[in-house]
Amino acid sequence: MKEMRLPFQKSFERLTQYPPLKMLALVVTALVVLRVAIGMFIVIPNDAGIEGLTAGIINPILVLGFLVRALMSAALNWLIIMSLFLLVLIYVRVSKRFIKEDVALSGVIFLMIIITVYRIILQFIQVIFDIPIQTTRGFSIDSLALLNPDNLWISKIGLDLFLQVGLLGMLLKYTAKLPKKDVIMWMLISVVVLYLSGVGIEYLNHLHFNYRFDGWRY
Repeated sequence: MKEMRLPFQKSFERLTQYPPLKMLALVVTALVVLRVAIGMFIVIPNDAGIEGLTAGIINPILVLGFLVRALMSAALNWLIIMSLFLLVLIYVRVSKRFIKEDVALSGVIFLMIIITVYRIILQFIQVIFDIPIQTTRGFSIDSLALLNPDNLWISKIGLDLFLQVGLLGMLLKYTAKLPKKDVIMWMLISVVVLYLSGVGIEYLNHLHFNYRFDGWRY
């Protein structure tokens, strides 16, 4: 019987032969900047939280805010990529397997591209259905945040988390060629690691960027 091919399986397998690092790096950075732009100029009303300022002052503030958030988001995104890259190398090494560094990095960047596109789609859905930003943390309309927006611990439990873990499992399976039992073990560990890191990042984000202009934070 022919083995069923999973979504993105062929793409992950292709990365083992042709890891297009530069192209993937440019794409993921551009997507992060696009996500910032959507959050600041589409989802957020231009006059939100800045009463009394003239339009001439508002526009430079928005542009400056966009540049700052774009740089910070890009830096944070690459920090996450490098952290996942190290995790993949550790997982593979502990499992006594081998993977080339450029292949592992390309796989992780490809993973982040898929996740970023998914998050951008969520933002557009939020715009289409006019879902207020304040109802969720970080635009997580696919998470349990919809049930209790103020509960940080459940706000990071959702499809986004399981998508990350599932893609990471596919990366380990189809690029590092790890055995199925090792993949399952590392996926379970990854659920805990990614969940706790997501909660930690959101907590720090909330501490430092809890402005009235709340949409600058995600």
